[in-house]
Amino acid sequence: MDLLNRIFTSIVFLSLMASAAIVIISIIKFTFKNKFSGAWHYYIWLIVVVRLMLPFSISSNMSLFNYINTEIEGSFNTNISSIIEENNISKVAIPPDNSNSIKPNALSSITNHEEGKLSTNTSFTGSSYFQYISYRYHFAIIWLVGMTFLSIYLLSSFIVFRFSINSKENNIAKDLYPLLERCKEKVGIKHSVKIIYSNDINSPCVLGIFAPEILIPKTLLKELNSADLEYILLHELSHLKRKDLLLNWIMTTLQVIHWFNPIIWLAFSKARKDCEISCDSFVLGRISSSAYKEYGETLIKIAASHSKYKWTPGVTSIVSKGEIKRRIIMITRFKKQSIAWSIIALSLTLLVGCGSLTNPKNNEATNNSSAVTDNTSQGADNNSSNNSNVNVPNTSDNSTTNNNSSNTSNNSTNSNSSPSSQDQAATSNKSIELLKNIYNLAKQGKVPDCEFASKDTLFGDVATKWGDPDKIDYVGSGKTSARYALYNKKGFHFGLNKGDQVFDVRSFKSYLKDIKYNDVEKTLGKPAVINKTSTEHIIIYNVNKTYQLMLIFPKPTDANKNPSLDHISVYDPADAVNNMAG
Repeated sequence: MDLLNRIFTSIVFLSLMASAAIVIISIIKFTFKNKFSGAWHYYIWLIVVVRLMLPFSISSNMSLFNYINTEIEGSFNTNISSIIEENNISKVAIPPDNSNSIKPNALSSITNHEEGKLSTNTSFTGSSYFQYISYRYHFAIIWLVGMTFLSIYLLSSFIVFRFSINSKENNIAKDLYPLLERCKEKVGIKHSVKIIYSNDINSPCVLGIFAPEILIPKTLLKELNSADLEYILLHELSHLKRKDLLLNWIMTTLQVIHWFNPIIWLAFSKARKDCEISCDSFVLGRISSSAYKEYGETLIKIAASHSKYKWTPGVTSIVSKGEIKRRIIMITRFKKQSIAWSIIALSLTLLVGCGSLTNPKNNEATNNSSAVTDNTSQGADNNSSNNSNVNVPNTSDNSTTNNNSSNTSNNSTNSNSSPSSQDQAATSNKSIELLKNIYNLAKQGKVPDCEFASKDTLFGDVATKWGDPDKIDYVGSGKTSARYALYNKKGFHFGLNKGDQVFDVRSFKSYLKDIKYNDVEKTLGKPAVINKTSTEHIIIYNVNKTYQLMLIFPKPTDANKNPSLDHISVYDPADAVNNMAG
């Protein structure tokens, strides 16, 4: 269930991002429709294809989603929320999914000292949350069923068409092979290609990626002269030369996956029409200018003699009646593109490509020293420590233990109580061993006494074993918002991204209070940063490239200079971004 939800969510956001790219591309194509070549108008659609095929991408300041990602995701959440309300499901506060990883100072706003008392904007009970999860699961099931049926329909259509071509009496056009060889030489194709006369088609077409066949309707043979046949062969061979059949199958697959998005269907329909115009340009570049008119007349002749075009997956047809007028106009205007317009076309392609194929820049990474508040007094002197791993000292050494014991004794003189030095040493040793255990588990994304790891756990795994959370809270607002599942009775909180992946595991176990503020740096070494607020200190260690360990203490005061640990957090900054397309 959770895996399907994550896949569906990722597909939806890829679809929305591709839709934004389609709008931008369409505007540019309309603006420069008569300035750029037919090939450019076709190949610019590759940006959409690549965007839909890349669930992950690098972040960039050039990404157009830096400007529209919030609106896209907010719109998606609004739609889901309204659907839930219309069906009388308990009100669910849909999180703003455009959140980036949370700053250390933002974390301080959601780490109060009493369990379950998070500073929240919105919240809902575990039962209503699972109603939302179930409803989203229904959407995912509908998507999966639709994709399955559409796949079966399209594949069966192709198989039936292919079977009809192979089973009926269709003649191999051996008489055209000398002409075919001359055309192959013009186009630059060396591999074998068959030509078949068929009664099952009404327009010349080509099919087959690995064993290509050019199909010519028998009904057209009486109307076509040798020049017409040459133009037809050149056009169909150009599809093979440019690998249009492979790209056609890729677009068909993406249409099946994103069957719910009409914008993608319209875009790829337009791309197939642009493909034919691009092939026209390819052919015109290989014949004399005096033959342009004859080539156009051939297209008109074919269009006049065949009925309405029916699209079949994996097949490219030379003529679609609805586009013949546009193609004739493009043929009459055909000329080599000037260097100036070529440079403009290339520049726009690079600009749109960089803007569409990159993800929004994450400017709020938790390991960035700029995220630390002005009151930070440690870690700022050495910026390189933010990115380095912290090595745990060998605390089994007797001298280290004695030093920690003596330091603890010195600290005890400032406190109201005066336990014996023996009890103090035992407490210090216990604290050291606990800290070492916490640190080592953090490398695995875990906290003590909890089997669920940050990054590697889906919330459904937790809910299956532990049941509904006591509460779901949304914390903060805008880019610093976060969603947390609170299991207060068990003493654990889980931070969730929009794919229900756990990116933060927190423990509020009572035994953590055995750890004192002054014990941390003595045991674990200098932290990457200490984030200080008016109420607490957050000591942060980068335990490896994946996880951060955060130890949250009440702010030391004159009355209590060595406070006890309140809770810990094992945090995965990369998956806190809440962006399933990046």
